[in-house]
Amino acid sequence: MRALSLSSALPGFARNCWRLSLPSLPAMSKLHSSSVSTDIPRCFRDDLVLSELKSRAALKLEGNDVLKFLQSLTTNQMQLLSPDVETNSLGKTLIYSGFLSVQGRVLFDAFIYRDVPGKFFIDCDSTLVADLEAHLRKYKMRSKIDISNVSSSFKVFQFYGNDVASLDPQLASQGLFPDPRAGPLGYRGVRPADFSLELPSGTTPVRHASDDDYRLFRTLLGVPEGASDITSGQALPFEVNMDYLQAISFSKGCYLGQELTSRTHYVGVIRKRLLPVVPAVDGSLVPPVETPLLSASGQKTGKIVSSVGAAGLAMVRLEHVDLEQPERTLFSVDQAPLSLRVARPVWWDAFLREKHDADEKLAKLVEA
Repeated sequence: MRALSLSSALPGFARNCWRLSLPSLPAMSKLHSSSVSTDIPRCFRDDLVLSELKSRAALKLEGNDVLKFLQSLTTNQMQLLSPDVETNSLGKTLIYSGFLSVQGRVLFDAFIYRDVPGKFFIDCDSTLVADLEAHLRKYKMRSKIDISNVSSSFKVFQFYGNDVASLDPQLASQGLFPDPRAGPLGYRGVRPADFSLELPSGTTPVRHASDDDYRLFRTLLGVPEGASDITSGQALPFEVNMDYLQAISFSKGCYLGQELTSRTHYVGVIRKRLLPVVPAVDGSLVPPVETPLLSASGQKTGKIVSSVGAAGLAMVRLEHVDLEQPERTLFSVDQAPLSLRVARPVWWDAFLREKHDADEKLAKLVEA
């Protein structure tokens, strides 16, 4: 296998991203604050970018039983979308979640939106929308809900880039809401197909970019999405980082696939995760999907799961990653003169904090 060279393979305006090195990111509490907008890949920092995500599709759910129905099928707490009269809280408008198999494997990753009372949207991978609809109908039984595919009349949009959080009021009024996974990802919404974003005069001009530009953006941040990154029925939610992307509630009641999810969480043994990788040498591209990766000692450690130009996501064993400074980790490509390094994911600080807490607890038990 020859090392891939950079040419026109990078999408759109993002072709200069191959020169970047990701910055160190702040604490996770700051990443989820609406004030965070600068800790994003360098090549996106000067732009306001709007991408229509043609890789995503929309389902509409209506009825009195929607929250109760989804509560038994999804990994996240659906009550987050419900207004609380006692606290006078309106609840969230958007959450990220997963639908699991009985064996606890991720079937679909999805965003769930509250529209008006009793009406919700689910945005999911467009290649799996029919499967998700069938999955919902399988468990619907007597629930008072209507399910419809509205992908022809509603589209999914992502708005990201330079200081998007400063536009929060204008975005919320137009149906775009903070991406619940991490602050730098910007804003997201299911909007009518003829949606046109209107911003105050004097705002940085909005660049209308492709689905691939957004895919490069989130890949550099270590955020998987859809069937290209999360093969349906294969990975545990922890392996695709759903625990650090705010997709799992560990305090909710029973749901499909919960048993293995809860046991894995409390045992705390996750041996591999999906991590972002970039070429160690400028001017190269990430090799194709399924390309094996070797550790510094020559051991097989994982493989490329997806790639877009000079960035990719690789499923790798954590024992071969420098956990304190993951960007120092280098992998070689089997039978090719190419090395890849890990790019620090947007969720890594939360991962380290949890690991340090667990190490401290173990040390105290040993001392006792």
